[in-house]
Amino acid sequence: MITSKPVYQGAPAAAGAKPELLAPAGSHDAFLAALSAGADAIYLGVEDFNARRNADNFSLETLAELCDLAHLANRRVYLTLNTMIRPDELERALEVAWRAWEAGADALIVQDLGLLARVAREMPRFELHASTQMNLHNAASVRLAAEMGASRVTLARELSLEELSEIAQAGVPLEVFAHGALCVCYSGQCLLSSLVGRRSANRGLCAQACRLPYQLIDTSTGKRVKTPGEHLLSPADLATLDILPALAATGVAALKIEGRMKSASYVAAVTRAYRQALDALDTPAAGACPSTPLDTLAESFSRGFTTAYLEGERGNSIMSYERPNNQGVLVGRVGSLERGRVAIDLTKRVVRGDVLEFRTSRGRVVVTLDEFWGAAAGDAPALEAADEGTRLYLRVPEPVGAGDRVFRVRSAALLNDVESSFGSTVFQGNNGLIALDARVVARQGEPLTIGFCLRDDERSEKGAWATARGAVVEAARTKAVTADDIREHVGRIGGTPFTIRSWDIQLDEGVGMGFAALHRLRAEALEALSAQVLKPWRKRVSTPHEALPALAPARKGSPRIAAIVRDEAGIRAALQGGAEAIYLHTLHFEATEGGGVDRGVAAGRATTEPSIIRLLPAITHDAQLAALKKRLADGQTAVANNLGEVELLRGAGHALEAGPSLGVSNAATLETLARLGLAQAWLSPELSSQDITRIAPTSPLPLALTVFGRQEVMVTEHCLLMAQGPCDQRCAVCARRKAPRLLEDRKGYRLPVRTDEFGRSHLFNAVPLDLVPAMPELVSLGISTLVVDGTLLTTKELKAEVARAAHARDLALKGAGTLPRREGYTTGHFFRGVW
Repeated sequence: MITSKPVYQGAPAAAGAKPELLAPAGSHDAFLAALSAGADAIYLGVEDFNARRNADNFSLETLAELCDLAHLANRRVYLTLNTMIRPDELERALEVAWRAWEAGADALIVQDLGLLARVAREMPRFELHASTQMNLHNAASVRLAAEMGASRVTLARELSLEELSEIAQAGVPLEVFAHGALCVCYSGQCLLSSLVGRRSANRGLCAQACRLPYQLIDTSTGKRVKTPGEHLLSPADLATLDILPALAATGVAALKIEGRMKSASYVAAVTRAYRQALDALDTPAAGACPSTPLDTLAESFSRGFTTAYLEGERGNSIMSYERPNNQGVLVGRVGSLERGRVAIDLTKRVVRGDVLEFRTSRGRVVVTLDEFWGAAAGDAPALEAADEGTRLYLRVPEPVGAGDRVFRVRSAALLNDVESSFGSTVFQGNNGLIALDARVVARQGEPLTIGFCLRDDERSEKGAWATARGAVVEAARTKAVTADDIREHVGRIGGTPFTIRSWDIQLDEGVGMGFAALHRLRAEALEALSAQVLKPWRKRVSTPHEALPALAPARKGSPRIAAIVRDEAGIRAALQGGAEAIYLHTLHFEATEGGGVDRGVAAGRATTEPSIIRLLPAITHDAQLAALKKRLADGQTAVANNLGEVELLRGAGHALEAGPSLGVSNAATLETLARLGLAQAWLSPELSSQDITRIAPTSPLPLALTVFGRQEVMVTEHCLLMAQGPCDQRCAVCARRKAPRLLEDRKGYRLPVRTDEFGRSHLFNAVPLDLVPAMPELVSLGISTLVVDGTLLTTKELKAEVARAAHARDLALKGAGTLPRREGYTTGHFFRGVW
């Protein structure tokens, strides 16, 4: 549960600056639920290029209908194109963007740098939101994303309230997650699912390997470390209801609910809770607790709730070590076993239809409350509900024991409460989302007129009515029409998104008309009103653009062999092995690293040949950027691994390379980076040789690729070493960092763990990469820099692997064959690609 420590209050919110509430929709029912529950905007995906490809999703053909419905309700729709775009997919992604524009989507949520730049240039009126998958977590990255065309930035979940407030000073609208699942890894940086089974999290197919059980191994003893549970990579769920005033006060523009894979009932319940809480900010008691308790939200879905990094918490309290899925809500304990029935002493009310889960020493037993009683006697009448503080009896098909905890994992009352938000019941009767004023004029001798006007809507000018006119009204031949008749027949708008809130009926006595005329004119007037409201989106058309001049392909020579090293000993070993370039980590992975080599950099020694290039980390919060910059010598080349590093260094006299964490995967991204002035680009480790073939020949930048070493599969703000017990968070001198740890999965694979000086953990693949036997193909692709990653190698291993790679390169250049493959290594995605 959420801690009760003091909450950061933030800067005063500007008048009228209540954040937008952005809700998810992975299905049509969820879309209706989000609208009905009060979302200001809804984000969704179509079949391609969205980060939740396993959701039901939508088609481009139905997108226009959804946009129309949202726009009639004065809401917005954002389409997710937030995945890695492979070289052969770029034009298709642009086509989807064009069709989304024509369908009426209000914004695109984009991950790929190249796609962002292309859409900004070719569709300048289309609002662009930088996805959290873009790994934006410092002010400099936000500024550069805005310069590249983003009108809103979705920040990483790992930021505190203070950091949000500081980044908001950049003046770029910010979006932050307010509720839902937390990824343990920084978004856009996870390769675990990808490398284990080709299901790339960056392609919308995450297999959630983080929710599986793992053991923590201490390499100094070889023994398993005792931990609070087995799910060491599974965070609890984010919930910000209790700190919503402070979160809104940071100046963020939008609060986002995670959950495109969740049910419509979940979307309805969570959206409604945050709508009520946000609206309460307008009242004098805005600082009071929200009207919806967290236990109510836990009935929808919860792994336990936390405010996590927003309140500066990064320890074990943000994790769900014991259970990676829905925990439910505790409703009682088993009191006794009587006459074949289990007695439960209730701490919460339960009703028929609830789903209960018994947590026993032997596992979990799930029961639906179909039949239960208030007494153990066989003739006791069955109950519909049982209250808190009472005892109920029911039959349980498997053994349970006295004292076992009982949780409700599905609430029938909650489902009944929210089901009117979606499905067949939505918009039944006069129950739509869009409030209308209705006017009917039935004057004898004048045309019958029906009109509608949007009520209390800033889009409707005073007196702006949409009307339909019919035949001239005549005297009744039989029964005269009454005002009640008009309300009855004009008010039959069930199945539409409208609801009539007020009537103006101007009716002469004794006139008559057919009810069919009322029905027809009502439909025509509503259609006219819809056309009036939707006119801005109906005008949209695709327009040609003038392409930028193509950049010349980079000159290619013989590939050089480079090495990633951690310290001075690594530099020496790599040089002895024949490395022609050295990439030196700016991060320190052990408490003993760093001092000497960083002093050498400051003294200028690192600028001598062969060049020593500083490798910047994927994560650099604003507080750490300045410290890491000091580790660079004047004019020294650096590898930037987030946009903030690019922005900070590109005008400061440093030659820059785009690192693997920037996700370079297509020609548009290469062109974008070249126009930003970068000198080389490291290719995404998720590209195959076929992908590289498509972009290498015309690349305006020289290309680099890692060919050997342990691939980093995660970087986490939560330190994985905390699982072994309390921690004082003095990360720079932490004794645990001196003895490497491993995570062992169910199959016995062991993934190395290293924690850096800032307390972030880096998880590496259990199986090392080896593309050295593929050297002839690598050389033929025209890659300029082939990298041996020595981050986890001993100096002896590093020297040998660099020499091996150099030998294989030389053989390939001579056409003299290659080196044999080794057992126990992987070629990553080079031959198989990702899904």
